[in-house]
Amino acid sequence: MDSNLHQDLLKIWHQRYKNTTLDEKHCVERILGRDNVRSSDLIKLIGILHKISDPKTMYKFFAMDGYQGDDPNKYVELFRYDAEDVRGKHVRAVRLLYRDEVVNTPQECRSFLEIIFKGTCTNTEYKDMYVEHVRGELADMAEWRQQTKKKRPAEEDARDAKKVATED
Repeated sequence: MDSNLHQDLLKIWHQRYKNTTLDEKHCVERILGRDNVRSSDLIKLIGILHKISDPKTMYKFFAMDGYQGDDPNKYVELFRYDAEDVRGKHVRAVRLLYRDEVVNTPQECRSFLEIIFKGTCTNTEYKDMYVEHVRGELADMAEWRQQTKKKRPAEEDARDAKKVATED
């Protein structure tokens, strides 16, 4: 886990508004105390963050771009990407989109990224920020996220589309 993510987790942990169990505290301490974090600890962290923070904080922390739905468990694999890996750069760019309040939900993030990938984005400031973070490898990002999307069952895509339609 990179140092920026450590800082984000530390901030979330100190700003928590609910009490946690000793086991939850130990889990967070293990994550904060290591560079290599076990997947089981990250999965446990999902439940802890769900308990102590708001949904937007979780979306940002797990870089939920909407291509894998709205279940944080499906985004745990994103933690394995190195900061210099193109996919790692995508993850950091997604976190910035949440931080700068360009997007607030995984569905919004996916929609925003799709218009960037299609080349129809009118918000040039954030499009340029995203492109800069992925070092201009936009085609690779679009292909990677589309491959991820294809792995999802069709009924999940339909459910997510219906969910977005009812939120408007």
